[in-house]
Amino acid sequence: MPGTGTDLRDAPRIASGPVSDGLIARIDQLYAHLQSLVENFPGPLSLRDLEGRYQLMNSFAYQQVQHLLVRKLERQEILGRTPEEIYGPELGAKVTALDKRASESKQPVASEIELPDAEGNPHHFEMSNYPVIDAAGRVTGHGRVGLEVTEVRKAWEQREAAETLAQAAFEHAPTGIALLRIEGQRIGGIERVNPALCTMLGYSAEQLQRISPAELIHPDNLGSSLNLARLLYRREIEKSREDTRLIRSDGQVLWVSAHARLLCRHDQPTHLVLQVIDISDRRALEERLRHQADHDPLTGLLNRRAFEQLLDDRIARAASLESPAALLVLDIDHLKLVNDTLGHSAGDELIIAVARRLEASVRAADTVARLAGDEFAVLLPDVGIDTARYVAEGLVQAISADDVILCGDSPKRVTASVGVAQLGPDLTSGKEALINADLAMYGAKRGGRGRAAVDPGAQLTGAG
Repeated sequence: MPGTGTDLRDAPRIASGPVSDGLIARIDQLYAHLQSLVENFPGPLSLRDLEGRYQLMNSFAYQQVQHLLVRKLERQEILGRTPEEIYGPELGAKVTALDKRASESKQPVASEIELPDAEGNPHHFEMSNYPVIDAAGRVTGHGRVGLEVTEVRKAWEQREAAETLAQAAFEHAPTGIALLRIEGQRIGGIERVNPALCTMLGYSAEQLQRISPAELIHPDNLGSSLNLARLLYRREIEKSREDTRLIRSDGQVLWVSAHARLLCRHDQPTHLVLQVIDISDRRALEERLRHQADHDPLTGLLNRRAFEQLLDDRIARAASLESPAALLVLDIDHLKLVNDTLGHSAGDELIIAVARRLEASVRAADTVARLAGDEFAVLLPDVGIDTARYVAEGLVQAISADDVILCGDSPKRVTASVGVAQLGPDLTSGKEALINADLAMYGAKRGGRGRAAVDPGAQLTGAG
């Protein structure tokens, strides 16, 4: 009969007649505990007999199925009825089918349902229909229990959305990204790499996964990169950044800005995330700016500022250097006349021609600079004053050896005056050295131009 059921507390009396009051009290206590457990279970829970009639339904289940009932029923009225009677034939048949599968297999059958709350908000439950089996192994009824997984499901959906977004960011990022394994206490191989890094280095993802990361780093930068990796592994730094050079598949050197961060699982390092940004254009621009700052735009030689700094460094180290050095200052004779008669374009051609002859006439170790409009300088390391005078006389001859054709005009003979000075430990700056060489150069001009002269203060030792 609907709304009726057997009280479990009557079972001992039915089974074996009168029992002691102590046993009855104990059974009552267990029954109360069982009722509390069922009623306070944090999910829907119900029991049905073999005919499918409800014998038990906790308040959680009753509240959740209110909108499924074909007509309004109190919880007590549900007892003794089948799923088809209270839910209708379609939904009732689904519940009964799950009971049948569980009974036949004698195993729980899982399902998932969505039920709204009083405000209509959806709640998701993982349900389990299971057979009630007695001590003899016979199926005596059907149980159905569930747990709400709304928040868990929401968390998984959020995680899946985050993973999808992260995967899209990884695949479509304009910068190179690589995931490197941590193997023991060292950086292992490349586990994942995005298309941008493949394009940057000229390798496929499969090729990069077979290459040791160390093979991709320029030898001159390998030590620094490995040291940063060790600092990251030891947690001495949280992240690292360095400008370094990588080797492309075609052998070309690629300047990059590499950003690395350690990934840990259960406080143990597992991976290194590497973000690589191509800075080749930036480095090229910086190099051009440095070159422009240090070089004469007309001849490409060092300018006065950079040359004076070079002299300062040499003079600062003069006491510790055993070998001498010398300085030449050269001035083109009559350049003003060329500018006035043939124009400044012709003057520029002459300056360039002299610069090229100077570069062709000195050693690779020597440094040629343009100090001003018609004035050049040459630093001669490991050279004594006598040898420097000999080199200066050779430069005078090299410059005047061949006539120069300027702006299509008739050939012009070019001469230069050269001053020679010694770079010794008594000097305090490059400017002082240039003054000494300048004075010697003006002495050459006074002596008739087209010749070399030595700083009067230099000692003619005959060395070098």
